[in-house]
Amino acid sequence: MKTTRLTTRMIAIVAVALFIWVSTPTMAQSGTEVLLLPYKGDRVVLKISNPEQDEPLALTIKDAEGSILFQEQIEEEKFEQVFDFSVAGKGAYIFDLNHGGDLVRSTLSVDENGLITGNFADTGGSAYAFSKDIRTSDNKLMVRFKNKLEESMTLKIYDSKDDTLLYEEEGISAAEFAKSYDFSKLKKGVYSISLSGNTYSYYYDVDLR
Repeated sequence: MKTTRLTTRMIAIVAVALFIWVSTPTMAQSGTEVLLLPYKGDRVVLKISNPEQDEPLALTIKDAEGSILFQEQIEEEKFEQVFDFSVAGKGAYIFDLNHGGDLVRSTLSVDENGLITGNFADTGGSAYAFSKDIRTSDNKLMVRFKNKLEESMTLKIYDSKDDTLLYEEEGISAAEFAKSYDFSKLKKGVYSISLSGNTYSYYYDVDLR
């Protein structure tokens, strides 16, 4: 099994880690299953099952300041990798698994006693921290999303030809959002939609023919 050592800040923690772990399988809407578990001392193992493989999964691990420590595109049906936090230094770390703009997020913290994490899965159903549904029909754009991240979103619509900003809506803090936009008076061409927060971003293009 492959092991990746994370070396940010290079501060060693105690050799024998204390795990306080509440982690259950996360079943994403696509059928993807994610499991994060303690593994031998100062290590964790991430297991991902992606039976549909309709598009690659993007795995990103960041520290609390947002610095990226690890990135990988996962195309395999089964993925299993060990991450070594023995020299990572104490603090909070974020595991993001992005599946076409739908985000599964787990946070892990390291302190002088070892590794501690909260509840990785939402046992009430979908475990996505952010999920979206953006589609067009009859020259109308429909944007829906569910937001469990503790951050507000900004929605922008651009003309892709010259990056002209046509519409902007800031501070969207609702847990569920749904709104339609009439594109019938726009010229033919490609238009870009962006959704972004402090730690999340997604881009979608609409081709009006």
